[in-house]
Amino acid sequence: MKIDKVLNDVQNQIVQDTEGVVLVLAGAGSGKTRVLTHRVAYLVEEKLVPSHNILAITFTNKATNEMKLRLDKQLGEDHKVFVSTFHSLCAYILRNDITNLGYARNTFTIYDETDQKRVIKRILTTLGYDGDITEKEALREIATAKQLGLTPDQYYVFIKGQNKKADKIYKIYSAYELHLMNDNCLDFDDLLLKTKALFENFPDILERYQDWFRYIHVDEFQDTNPVQFRIIELLQGKHKNLFVVGDDDQSIYGWRGAEIDNILDFDKHFENVKIYKLEQNYRSTKPIIDVANNIIKNNVHRREKVLFTEQKGGAEVLFNGLFSDKEEARWVVDRISNLKFKYGYRNSDFAILVRKSSISRNFEDALNQYTMPYKLMGGTRFLDRAEIKDVASYLNVLHNPQDGQSLIRAMRTPSKGIGEVTITKMLDYADKYNRANNANITLHDIVFGIDNEHAEAISSRVANKVLEFKMMLMDMQDKKLEEGISLDSLVKFVIERAKFKEALLSSSSEEDISRWENIQEFIVLVRELIANKTIVTLDDLIQRLSLVPENKDELTDLDQVTIATVHAVKGLEFKVVFIVACETNVFPSVLSVEEGRLEEERRLMYVAATRAKERLLITWAGSRWGFSGMERATPSRFVLEAQNRVIIESHFAVEEEGMELPTTLMENRAKQIIAQVKSAPKIADKEKLGKYAKGVRVKHRLYGEGEIILITGSDSAPLLTIDFGDFGIKKFDALVAKLDII
Repeated sequence: MKIDKVLNDVQNQIVQDTEGVVLVLAGAGSGKTRVLTHRVAYLVEEKLVPSHNILAITFTNKATNEMKLRLDKQLGEDHKVFVSTFHSLCAYILRNDITNLGYARNTFTIYDETDQKRVIKRILTTLGYDGDITEKEALREIATAKQLGLTPDQYYVFIKGQNKKADKIYKIYSAYELHLMNDNCLDFDDLLLKTKALFENFPDILERYQDWFRYIHVDEFQDTNPVQFRIIELLQGKHKNLFVVGDDDQSIYGWRGAEIDNILDFDKHFENVKIYKLEQNYRSTKPIIDVANNIIKNNVHRREKVLFTEQKGGAEVLFNGLFSDKEEARWVVDRISNLKFKYGYRNSDFAILVRKSSISRNFEDALNQYTMPYKLMGGTRFLDRAEIKDVASYLNVLHNPQDGQSLIRAMRTPSKGIGEVTITKMLDYADKYNRANNANITLHDIVFGIDNEHAEAISSRVANKVLEFKMMLMDMQDKKLEEGISLDSLVKFVIERAKFKEALLSSSSEEDISRWENIQEFIVLVRELIANKTIVTLDDLIQRLSLVPENKDELTDLDQVTIATVHAVKGLEFKVVFIVACETNVFPSVLSVEEGRLEEERRLMYVAATRAKERLLITWAGSRWGFSGMERATPSRFVLEAQNRVIIESHFAVEEEGMELPTTLMENRAKQIIAQVKSAPKIADKEKLGKYAKGVRVKHRLYGEGEIILITGSDSAPLLTIDFGDFGIKKFDALVAKLDII
């Protein structure tokens, strides 16, 4: 097998080091997949290892398919290398051996999210916890326990003394596990957890798989959680041939259970570990690599490595400060148009990367104005997002009470305890009533008559839930009829009265926080449309929402600009990348800083920068529309960390006066703002530190009131653990957390 021609010296050395435990720290764009597949091929062709004795684990189905294709090309399609995701591997193992854990048979069913919610809802009702713990809260606690690899008994010990609801969570988790076993079902986390239990409790079964998988390879090792780490630790225990590839600088999934210490402390868990570094980047130009290095070196919790490239030249990284968020979007799209004209780029060569999905709206608008096709990675267009349509359903009912579909959606979201059975009964009742009385009552009529003439439509058990929904709609109608009520105030009231914030923030998931941010952004959109006189009345807004073009299938036009969150593009690359809204409290996000996750945010910025092959452009706006109106913005600390490698091209258009500042003044203004951010104190009120103590009640802008239950860290940099009730237990860096002492 000739490998020396396609691999560099370090890659060649790694491929041929086939025995024992090997850790490869692979920088962005350093060819890690090529190394991994060549190593597998080398084992088969040169070391004559039977292909069926080799296991290769990836994290996504896409990565699995790509690796299979590469191995098919190198070894032929009849090879027996077991290439799989973690969950698929565990599902395979459990299909063969789960009966050893007390399950009735191997033909188990895997619950989806809807199934889980249905079971938890029934358990909460049975235990009488309906008003104490929400479905989301219960599922969040169970998922956390399973990602940590803890049984109900173990998790109870883990949270007792920190969580006031520990006893109830224990009973819910225990009942949930019993229900799963009785129904011969697993949830997604169980695939890992039950495999771990199988290996730990049945040494003969573990040894069978150890003898099968004599050589184990794991890609993206920085993304493993504690259970995945334990499974790998057990599998390699006999032959001790373990090869893992990863990059601690690209560990960005801590919010969903990934544990960066798995790769940072790897050599503490295994003996005689050989460590290699892949630092030569084959993707990006030198200016881009320099910026990425300058940013990531500020992280303390990492393994030292420095990317380099042998590519010569390349455009300097451009940082552009714009006057407003609208101007930023226009400038980005205008620059895309110019680069296409000047260098022949296609639309698909460009990516606009955002920290949070709510930022994308301005760029969608600007691309639409240029009639430039685009796609949203991992998402939908802003006004097509489910949470925006949920809000719109209430507005539609206010505008047109007979809109049955909008009324049904409003009843469902946020959850009000009105299920599909109840809705179906009301619809059936309307049909029967209309036929019997030659009438034409609607679902709205039934809801508003549920406490009098239409009381028989549903059982008395759920009548109170429907009555509460009716009262909520009446409050919204009353607000709509208030004299002088502005449209944005009405929209804000509808969102508050429907309790979207409480429903979404009862979960600590980044997805639900993002949904709440999108709803806040919707209010900003309404205010902007009012300010520029695009809309005036509720009728205007409804028309605006109704005229959103339908999504096109992404496959119908592959030549599209990509708009994506940074999380969505990990593993991808583009010729030209714009990192936009790179501002304080946006990137890094304010919650990440408050909760002590700044280093993960910096890794996210590193991932964003290293997606670029030829050009990297970083932008921020001097002012941005926020939930409270127009807000001043300052450049992110990440820009400051990279600025010695960045050309500052600032465009501060003074829109009120219709003129632009001279170039020298623009540059001076940008540098002044950067200096202000650089010298800003880390904490606004240091006296607050002395007032934090166990039992003190505080208030947070998103999570509301909570109680400090634990203080760790040093006196000069304390870490606060706070119980926010329905919103769960959160940890905050006291130096930067925005907390009011009650």
